[in-house]
Amino acid sequence: MSSPAAPSPSVARRASRGAPDRSCPRAGARRGLRASASAPLPLLAVLVAAVLAAGVVSAEPVDDGLLELGRDRASAIAALGRPPVRCAALPGDRTELCEWHFGDRDAAWRPLARAIRTDARVGLVCRFERESGARVARGCEAFPRRSNREEFVALRRYGKRGLKQQAENERAREARAQALAELGSARTLDAVVGVVGAVPEECVADADDALCSWRTTSHTPGHGTLAASIAASPRKKIRLACRFPRDGSPSSSSPCTAAVGD
Repeated sequence: MSSPAAPSPSVARRASRGAPDRSCPRAGARRGLRASASAPLPLLAVLVAAVLAAGVVSAEPVDDGLLELGRDRASAIAALGRPPVRCAALPGDRTELCEWHFGDRDAAWRPLARAIRTDARVGLVCRFERESGARVARGCEAFPRRSNREEFVALRRYGKRGLKQQAENERAREARAQALAELGSARTLDAVVGVVGAVPEECVADADDALCSWRTTSHTPGHGTLAASIAASPRKKIRLACRFPRDGSPSSSSPCTAAVGD
């Protein structure tokens, strides 16, 4: 009996294309964060919570064990090797906030970057007495000089690729609610600086209050939070204006308004 004829090359190619490859996992399984349109909303809620928790600005208190900054502004400038990028204060406050920026070629960058676990540029914000220049105890914090927008962008992409419209709308509501809660709970200049990760560009006094303003970009740590709070594209620059009592006491209500800027 003659052996069966071998299939033609074209038939063999079609067969190999149609057969599933059991030797490697599916691409969707490798990515891990993919979900089908029928993914249950509890799973979405877990993912939303995880991503938004990662979106909170990472700050680290800086003490003398991390950097020897000295007891006053002049000593800090000498230790850091440069004057601050900017300083700002409320008109009736006895203290002011000053901000420095460091890259990986600066001596101060390595201990600060290690403390906040980043490979980005680092911002340092310290509080000093305005008259004497004395550094306020436990008054310094370090921030990564990188927007936290990627956490919100990742969540947006996840929603668009796999989930049905209801789940995507839920994701958008959760993101904005988280950002609004974080910004709305900040009632003092220090608290807002903690959310934004930067000192305001200016604080201008009027009859009763002081208006402080920020212009945030992809280099501002809390930029993603501000963009999410007004449902703006995370690629847009965001302006923030906050009105505080002149003496630095807490505002009775949420003092800040964010808007898309130039």
